[in-house]
Amino acid sequence: MFGKTKRGDFLFYLRKLSLKDDSYHSLLNEVEQMRTEFMKELLIQKGMQPEKAFQRSWMLYHYYLGWYERHKQETLSDEAIQQHIHMIWTEWISN
Repeated sequence: MFGKTKRGDFLFYLRKLSLKDDSYHSLLNEVEQMRTEFMKELLIQKGMQPEKAFQRSWMLYHYYLGWYERHKQETLSDEAIQQHIHMIWTEWISN
């Protein structure tokens, strides 16, 4: 999620198109469901209960959307990204 690919704008454009065309809306829903399901499964593999994993993956995905929009013009170091991931893990996931 927090990589340096600079490709996150694709979903923002897709979201805008989905307001005008139902086929884009369906595609957007599918992509977002795949992303949250992937995160949910990772959390379950780490020992989290499925319902809690679903809630956390939903929250993390929506957090990411805002985080990406705010930081997309920056070049973050690997260290800064790792610090951010550590904060998410310790504050939201591991407790």
